[in-house]
Amino acid sequence: MCMDVNKFIEYHYKHFNAGALAECSKSLQEFLEKDGRMLITLAGAMSTAEIGRSLAPAIRSQKIHAICCTGANLEEDLFNLVAKSSYEKIKDWRNWTAEDDKELQKRGLNRVTDVAIPEEEAIRNPLCLLKLVIKLKLVQRSLKIKKIQVFFLHLLQAELFPQLIEEISVSFYQQL
Repeated sequence: MCMDVNKFIEYHYKHFNAGALAECSKSLQEFLEKDGRMLITLAGAMSTAEIGRSLAPAIRSQKIHAICCTGANLEEDLFNLVAKSSYEKIKDWRNWTAEDDKELQKRGLNRVTDVAIPEEEAIRNPLCLLKLVIKLKLVQRSLKIKKIQVFFLHLLQAELFPQLIEEISVSFYQQL
């Protein structure tokens, strides 16, 4: 049987904390239907989990008015912007050992749960920082032109960066 999340909660979550969640879900839906807007708070590196895929549509539809996040989210976004194509997925991370981590480290990778981030490319390389600054300047300029008031990296990544990456790469390497 396939049902949407709202119907699932309504059907299955009747009592105690589950019932409270169902009431909260219904209240939130009514609030949003009356053009209410949410403030979202994030802790931890949720950008690594690509939470922007869920948040971007809500931001675009103006259901989310503001986001408060920890520095880990911003840091992960920056790594993602400059080095995502070089990330490695760790499939069996729950059985990972200290020796496995040492092997990754020898290869210049830093593991965050199930993702290995290339440390040199994402963090230490000054050229990556320059590329990031160029990207952010282009996005900032684009936002001013379009008069968009939201500066949220996931939204920008989802809408603007795929179009800009190739242009940025070409112009960046032409300047070297």
